[in-house]
Amino acid sequence: MEASVKQVSPESDASSELDFRPDPFPLLMETTQCPDCIGDEQLPVEARKFKYCRPPVLNDHFDDEHLGRRETAERRGEAIWCGHPKCRQEKFDHVDHFRGHVERVHGVSLRSSDQVAKRRQRQAARREKAHRGRQQKKLARKAVAKV
Repeated sequence: MEASVKQVSPESDASSELDFRPDPFPLLMETTQCPDCIGDEQLPVEARKFKYCRPPVLNDHFDDEHLGRRETAERRGEAIWCGHPKCRQEKFDHVDHFRGHVERVHGVSLRSSDQVAKRRQRQAARREKAHRGRQQKKLARKAVAKV
């Protein structure tokens, strides 16, 4: 846990002191914190510091809420930025470079491109299966109504 150090100038009324309050947004994050939400100043502080119950749940959130924007930037040849308050100036050319940064610097492991692609395939298959099931039920209701 990082602590912020605050020194008051000797000219002020207070004597020099150290402020050992925990840093609300440490560079090294919990493995279940979102590297984008932590830097979103439009969110309340508690939402920015939120910890998901498990890393896969964090990854679901990141993939669903934040990854698409970075993938679009990569396809357009635009820079990809880290959203953490302490390294917003960090710029990346590829999503995988960003993932490596998040793991090395922030301690948060995000899904690889291959893992994301497999998850998306599974989601599409589930949606298709559910759609077929709804269609079959609709046909069955029509058949019963005709009888």
